[in-house]
Amino acid sequence: MAASRYNAHHQDKGEYMAILTSQGNVPPDASQPADPESAASASPASTAELQDGTSGRLRRWFRKLSSAVGEQAFFSAGSFIFNILLARYLSTEEYGAFAVAYVWFTLVLNLHDGFIVEPMSIYGAGKYGDRLRYYLGYVFLGEGIFVLVAAALLGLGA
Repeated sequence: MAASRYNAHHQDKGEYMAILTSQGNVPPDASQPADPESAASASPASTAELQDGTSGRLRRWFRKLSSAVGEQAFFSAGSFIFNILLARYLSTEEYGAFAVAYVWFTLVLNLHDGFIVEPMSIYGAGKYGDRLRYYLGYVFLGEGIFVLVAAALLGLGA
């Protein structure tokens, strides 16, 4: 009885792994059969399917990576060209004022991302998933406090 349960379990596991492997969702080591008898029956076609699944995953990963790098390069180049044009067509004092304001804007933006956006992205759904609405209320409150403090500092600076 126990042997038939063992064989049925591994047969189901083999079918499950074959489905996952055909979809490209299993790493190469996990798709190999656990017992030696079924290892002997592994066909070369399943190995080719596995390699195709792995290369498909690599292509998708490369596509996502190149998209992210391309987007960053596009916006960085745009910002660089914008700064060159501003430096060329504004007076020294005007461009200096823009540069100082832009540095402060970037600082406030990075503080906002570090204190509000990143913790929400990391902890939001994972740690507070069961009480997400409650957590987002606190995030919204933190956002309001951040805006008020930034506005007060901006008012003091002006």
